[in-house]
Amino acid sequence: PEEHHVLVRIRQGGNLRLLMEPIPKDLAPAIVRRLKVMTNLDVHQTQIPQKGRLRKSYNSRPAYFFIHTLPSFYGEKVLVRIVPALEKLPELTELCGNRQIQSQLHELAQMGSGLVVIAGPAFGGKSTTLEGFLGHQLKQNLAIGSVEDPIRHTHQGITQVEVNLDQALTAAKAVASLADQRLDVIAIDGLEDGET
Repeated sequence: PEEHHVLVRIRQGGNLRLLMEPIPKDLAPAIVRRLKVMTNLDVHQTQIPQKGRLRKSYNSRPAYFFIHTLPSFYGEKVLVRIVPALEKLPELTELCGNRQIQSQLHELAQMGSGLVVIAGPAFGGKSTTLEGFLGHQLKQNLAIGSVEDPIRHTHQGITQVEVNLDQALTAAKAVASLADQRLDVIAIDGLEDGET
């Protein structure tokens, strides 16, 4: 939101551009309220950030719509992220065209113990790479758990735990609980605090 209007923008390929002409500011509260209702967020709470999710079809394919609200000077800012539902976990070979890197990824995924940290810029493929590793681990009949914030895709054979700060379920608590389950692999999608 801006002082007199609201910008509706889209990010494609890392570039942000206007999706449509700015809309009148007086329409913004109704639009935000509708998005909150659709994602079971508190419509009366406008002074704290909120996160929600909705599963719908987009271009005739199932997709998740992640909603994040943020109070700002001129009103609530809303981010809507559309993530297509996965039919299967990606293969490690699909993640990179470079054969040497593919070979290194396979070697890492074959290791019986250790720590793999996947780092990179926002929207740079970290979660997709992690899903590729987990898919490889599933083929080895390993017990797998993941801690995610939020869960972007659901996967058969993986115990997925979503961070829920409203219920005091931090990533660190989720990891400790998964460790008590005697899993072979614990994946954490997002190391965002020192405790985890």
